[in-house]
Amino acid sequence: MSFLQRGKAFFQRMGQGLLGGPKKENQSPHMIAVLKAASGRLPDRLLVQMRSGGIKLVPVILEIWPQLAPEIRDQLVILWEEEGYLDHYIRALGAKGEEERIGASAVLGKIKDKRLIVPLMKALGEPGQYVPARVAEVLISLGQEAVDPMAHCLANLPETPKCLVISILEEIGDRKALPALIHELSHDSAQVRMRTVDALGEIGDQEAVDALLLLMRDPDWGVRSRSAKALGMMGAYQAVTILEEALHDEAWWVRTNAREALNKIVRPVEEQDA
Repeated sequence: MSFLQRGKAFFQRMGQGLLGGPKKENQSPHMIAVLKAASGRLPDRLLVQMRSGGIKLVPVILEIWPQLAPEIRDQLVILWEEEGYLDHYIRALGAKGEEERIGASAVLGKIKDKRLIVPLMKALGEPGQYVPARVAEVLISLGQEAVDPMAHCLANLPETPKCLVISILEEIGDRKALPALIHELSHDSAQVRMRTVDALGEIGDQEAVDALLLLMRDPDWGVRSRSAKALGMMGAYQAVTILEEALHDEAWWVRTNAREALNKIVRPVEEQDA
């Protein structure tokens, strides 16, 4: 389980209580009723009312977010983008107080809009200003829609945000990220190679097997041991020979993971009977 997974449940629980404190739906009952029933273009007078209400209305509206028509949610996001509310919540991911950061993550995670991807990717590149784990939570909430933009920029990221993006792609688990991830297996940093191997093992697509077989010869024992584990998770029969060789590796972890991987791989019936 990744560090992102370990913290996910806790921050979801915390975020539910930080979207804006106690529910405030009864503060704007008419607006809420109109939004729930609305379809098509929002009336100008309602947009004026929401601009007048300011950013404090965002958590109120998010309480009914799943009940709104897709075109209504889209118009609201455009409004919040124009008014600077989205930027406000993204900046809050780097706030000094943990509660404010968690609250911002919960708000953005509920909005789940593709317009958040670009500024969030920029935030990942500034770990001194933003808390990477909170940014990652929001990107994970965007799911498959965030995969292509992240995969596209992966090669150009510095090592620290690169490793975090790899973890996010692992969490989402979409095979569209495979070409970008396989490319990272040749990165100079052993840490990047290890994180990529972990991600490929979790995604479990056979397309990555050949590249992982090559990493069983990697000079770093950590990369070799994780490659052995990943090949076992993928049930890669074509890895049997090299895993058997790894049983004599100088590194204990490589030998251990190779043995466990071999125990997981199901061999063809004709070879078992030979």
